[in-house]
Amino acid sequence: MTRAERNKILKIMAIIGGATLIIVIPSALLTPNAALRVAKPGSPISEGVGRPEQHSPTDDELAERIDPDAISVYAEKDRKSYPKLFARLGQRVSEVGATGKKAALLTLRTGRCDRVAFVDVSERATREKLHFYVDCANETRVRVSEDDLRAGVAADFETKQQRDRLIAARAARNESIVSEAQARVRQVLREPGSAIFGPTYFSQKGNVVCGVVNARNGFGGMSGNQRFIVFQNRVVMASDSDLPQKWKQHCDI
Repeated sequence: MTRAERNKILKIMAIIGGATLIIVIPSALLTPNAALRVAKPGSPISEGVGRPEQHSPTDDELAERIDPDAISVYAEKDRKSYPKLFARLGQRVSEVGATGKKAALLTLRTGRCDRVAFVDVSERATREKLHFYVDCANETRVRVSEDDLRAGVAADFETKQQRDRLIAARAARNESIVSEAQARVRQVLREPGSAIFGPTYFSQKGNVVCGVVNARNGFGGMSGNQRFIVFQNRVVMASDSDLPQKWKQHCDI
């Protein structure tokens, strides 16, 4: 091969090599974009691609779903109307309104409450820890404590059906307890068969039954309504000197 022929071949190879580089380099530049188009779901590249950002509602937006006057608020002027509540919670009564609103907002964030219809401090509340119940328009009740507020989680849900079953079971239990208590009262009366019972109820303040009874006395007439308290081991009648004190302690509701 002559020098001229060899130089001609080298020029041709140089031209071909340059063309190859021109083709390959753009292909390499296009590779990342192509990878984005064909990335499989779940791959690092595909995560977040084309997914709309979720909006977390603000407290002001959620507050629009709290009915007017839904949140119970207590002030000093209410002390005479709610003496036991003020005695139980002390100065913390003034916090019920603001903390109750926090309970309502937390309830709405669960997604299981459409609108807040009513919020009040519950019977579980103490000076050490406030508890609330939040009633929703969809008839779900949510119980929220200050611990729940600190944790940012509300998990004590109760539907209307569950609440109705609980109320029915409690009513049946209380009816049985009251019936047994009335039977014990008859046993201490002079004429058990003459007993006519007035309002009688089970009190959780000591797990006793409180009520009134009218029965025939020793003179043949009716005694009039007389209060009584039935404890587990004792029946306290109006003739017992400690009835007024025990009535105030266990039966005033």
